[in-house]
Amino acid sequence: MPIVDSHVHIWNAHPLDELLLHMEKAGVHKAIAIGAPNQADPQNNEVIAECVRNNAGRIAALAALDLKSEDILERVNCVESELGFQGVSDYLSPDDPLDWFLDATRKTMWEKAEQSGFTVSLSIFPEQHSALREVARTFPDLRFMLCHMGRPDHQEQPPYPKFQEVLRTGDCQNVFVKISGFYAYTSKPWDFPYYDVHKWVRMILSAYGPERMCWGSDFSPVLNHSTYRQSLEAVRSHASYLSESDLEWVLGKAAMQAVSGFGA
Repeated sequence: MPIVDSHVHIWNAHPLDELLLHMEKAGVHKAIAIGAPNQADPQNNEVIAECVRNNAGRIAALAALDLKSEDILERVNCVESELGFQGVSDYLSPDDPLDWFLDATRKTMWEKAEQSGFTVSLSIFPEQHSALREVARTFPDLRFMLCHMGRPDHQEQPPYPKFQEVLRTGDCQNVFVKISGFYAYTSKPWDFPYYDVHKWVRMILSAYGPERMCWGSDFSPVLNHSTYRQSLEAVRSHASYLSESDLEWVLGKAAMQAVSGFGA
């Protein structure tokens, strides 16, 4: 079964060739690129589209879109007809109540995305999950992927009342969780293999099951804290609570279920 990296960024400072070299050395076969335009890479969606065209079956991509924009329907159509992406991605502000998530425009957008077989990657915070659950239940054939373990707060204490919202979303069978970004959810971002982060992974395992857990490296930001290989081994070698069968799902099978048309 191929190992799939469910969350990478391809930027000018860290281009596809660099990513592929890290993947080859670590034994990773496929990757899902998450669009993330910034000041240095304003045309990031277009750059990633070229990577997908030149690496069909190896690189899949989710286009960066502002889901709140008024012209979102036109943008979604462009993702399908021009860019050839497998879905869309958005980074939501933590103070946004998401009261627009099911307005008339968004309902049409979700319906279009569902009909197109898209996957929606969301950087969403625990306090916003009630809105996500409503959308996920309204559009049960639309697949969602949560960035970075649902963004837990490493300072939160048991019984983790905020993180319980992420776990409740496990009831929605069309929601997957990326097991990624360990360095950002610990008080010791230098302390590989991040044993203090594994409590979040264990809870996700219980709520979602391995079939909806997708390992991701978070290339290239992860390189500021660990090696690419370490981002993989934190799960493959140091999550002793994951069985061999669990690891098959977490390291590849789940991601290929989450994103359609990604090859075998």
